[in-house]
Amino acid sequence: METTTHAPPDRADELVRRAHERAYRYDEAFEGFRAHLEWRVGGRAGEGTVVARPGPDVQLEVDADEQDRSWLERELRSIVGHRQASTYESGDGRHAKRVGENGGMGTHVELEDGYDSAYTIDDAELTTVTRTIGERRFTIVVHERAELPDGRTLPTSFSVFYWGAGTGDLSASEAYRDAAVEVDGVFLPGTRTIVRGDDEGLSLRSLTLSGHVLLEGAAS
Repeated sequence: METTTHAPPDRADELVRRAHERAYRYDEAFEGFRAHLEWRVGGRAGEGTVVARPGPDVQLEVDADEQDRSWLERELRSIVGHRQASTYESGDGRHAKRVGENGGMGTHVELEDGYDSAYTIDDAELTTVTRTIGERRFTIVVHERAELPDGRTLPTSFSVFYWGAGTGDLSASEAYRDAAVEVDGVFLPGTRTIVRGDDEGLSLRSLTLSGHVLLEGAAS
């Protein structure tokens, strides 16, 4: 009788794959949503509408200056982008990985990608994400998640720390609080609040979406 021996799966790749599968993402059929938007940046506030589609593509109708509009677009694009459908093979699965030491928050995994990325993974969840973009290196630390009915999760509380890539000096930190809204089985962005600290002091920004309508053909 012939015996076939299979090499064990690469541990780093398996850890990152499991974390990818645990994270909530929209179905391939999801086409986006329309919602009413209210926002506040410091002492300024306003409202309007947003149409968000995979891509991510965000279209705003708001009475806001260029700086506030840019912030709203950036945050909404980030939320939609992190939740849009994607396969492991088209993302992190393309890159070689290696396992480092357990640093107390989980197992450290380094990726050979274009951003010098590193993850910390604990119980199939990303607890930290670190990347370098240009002259800035940042680390996201996830504090809390909401577990959804199918077992997947969405971050609801996390912090972001920014350092100079060359100097290692901390330049800013941000604390995020998110909440989702379920519409026909799809978990859409509901609120986001951000407290930022940098050399200019503390600032508070928030956005709230309501009256969500799924675009035609959207699915969970």
